Amino acid sequence: MPEKSKNFINSIDSLLSSEQKQIPIDISLEESVKSFLSRYQDVVERHQIYAQQRNKVDYLLIKRFLLTAYNNLTEMDLSIGRGRVTDPYHKLKNVEKNYEALDRFIKKPIEEVFDIVFLSKQISFKKIEKDIVRSKKVSGMYEGRVKALGNDLEILKNELELLEKGTPEYEKKEALFKKLNSSYTDTIQDNNELKAKLAESTVIIKEYKETNLAKFKIGFDENLKTIKDDIIIVLNGLSYTFDQILWEEARESIAIRKFFANSKIEGSFSSKTYLKYFLKNIDEKTKNTEFQELQTLYKYLEKNSTRYIFIVGRNSDEIAATKFNVEQIDKDYIVKATTDSEKVNVQYTREPFHLLIIDDDLVDRNFLDVIEEFWKQFATAKRDVGILVRFEDPQYEDIIRAGKAGIKNFMFKNKDEKTFIRKIKEII
Repeated sequence: MPEKSKNFINSIDSLLSSEQKQIPIDISLEESVKSFLSRYQDVVERHQIYAQQRNKVDYLLIKRFLLTAYNNLTEMDLSIGRGRVTDPYHKLKNVEKNYEALDRFIKKPIEEVFDIVFLSKQISFKKIEKDIVRSKKVSGMYEGRVKALGNDLEILKNELELLEKGTPEYEKKEALFKKLNSSYTDTIQDNNELKAKLAESTVIIKEYKETNLAKFKIGFDENLKTIKDDIIIVLNGLSYTFDQILWEEARESIAIRKFFANSKIEGSFSSKTYLKYFLKNIDEKTKNTEFQELQTLYKYLEKNSTRYIFIVGRNSDEIAATKFNVEQIDKDYIVKATTDSEKVNVQYTREPFHLLIIDDDLVDRNFLDVIEEFWKQFATAKRDVGILVRFEDPQYEDIIRAGKAGIKNFMFKNKDEKTFIRKIKEII
């Protein structure tokens, strides 16, 4: 048998178990899926801070409008795109790019995904597959040789019938006929043996693919759902952060404040307020599916704009008045108040709040101890909850300590109501 055929058969026999006739798995299904998704897992891990924050917004729902708002605002004031919003913007686009790449990949036929994620990592399988392709070419060469030898034998046979037996020429052609016939028989035998091994290997390859594809679908779908959900959670958090910083910057822009005033846009500087204005100015003729999507987004933002505020103070009448004043600022504000500082952590466990307004002259404890204990018990509270300290009689030591702790929002109790309202809106 020619060397190429022997190599193929020996290769197949060495790679397959002689008893079970199975192709070994070099890298498990679990490992291959994990390896493929590691890139996306890394993206999630690098942005865990956004996944862990309490405040989020539906990325899939808001992404198009958020980008529109960003583009419009940066056109009004170029400095917006160069300020604090730059970091969350680039992070959002990077995570979004990875999410879209994953989404495009998983829309491929599952067989193609299986080939890329699993089969491409199986050295034994790929070697057999390569040998099969090469040996099919060898089998084709055998068939061509058999055909050529058959033609030569037919010609020699006819020539021998015309020659007299025993003559030198007859004996010479007879010897050649026997040699070619032997080669013809050996080639047919070798090709039959090769075809048998090819047929066997093809069946084994087919079974290998079918068996592992079925397992792959289950394992890949489970892991894929987890990683997609994780990325979406990151995008939800990042979208919220980007949205908040975008409008914080817009609020400080003279050009954008002028635009809001000239356009008679009422409400806070937010995506909800801008979207309401945006919807009012859409031409009736262009109201289509996109318009319906924006209306859905507005309803979502309206529903999710509720802000919970918790007030802790010394005097019951005073905090009741503060509660009333805060409730008048925005219908979306839900306010609760107490003189018992021990209820801060209890309230946050029951109903997480977005803003804590706390007075410096509490009866039972130092206000900084209350805040630091709150931060200690709830790991993400320092990032998720705004804090406004109202001073009655500020002590220098308390101000220094508060600043070192990271508390940035202070005001005196005797400040006018407009200053108080503006401060709350800035924090919220």
